[in-house]
Amino acid sequence: MSYLVFSPYWNIPTSIARNEIIPAIRKNPNYLSQKKYGSSDLFRQISRSKFDQLVRQIISVYDSPKAGGSNSLGLVKFMFPNKYSVYIHDTPSRSLFEREDRALSHGCIRLQNPAEFAKILLSDMPGWTEEKIREAMNRKSELIVNLNRKISVVLVYLTFWADAKGQANFRQDIYNRDEEILTLLRK
Repeated sequence: MSYLVFSPYWNIPTSIARNEIIPAIRKNPNYLSQKKYGSSDLFRQISRSKFDQLVRQIISVYDSPKAGGSNSLGLVKFMFPNKYSVYIHDTPSRSLFEREDRALSHGCIRLQNPAEFAKILLSDMPGWTEEKIREAMNRKSELIVNLNRKISVVLVYLTFWADAKGQANFRQDIYNRDEEILTLLRK
């Protein structure tokens, strides 16, 4: 991990625009304004550009770009550049943490306590108090903060594990990796 982005904008990935937003707009012309992405003018721009440009999520009814907690990234994202464009971020959908099955995103990782995580990451950087972190998380524009050290990030994908009592836990293989692993193990 090399930097944090406080009050991030959400640049909608082309795949989400193409596979989810455009079909939703075709079914409901008011979709963009209902989801606070902006007006239908954005849809026309996406179509014309053939998705060459990403669409910035708009959370103002006046179509002015604005960062903030109601966009999909919440109030902060934690960046560890990688070829999959995966990162850790806050979320406005706090109720998702109450669910057992939380595989509801497009690959990124929602964090339940982002302010606490930011505090830990910034603890060796003078001036980053809880108050300053809260202020940064509630800005009207993005603030990028480079960490003074790089932190290794290791993601582990498990569809089976045993808990502390030896109880087996199984989860759906949402990334379809089990078959490949089983094939390799059999060899």
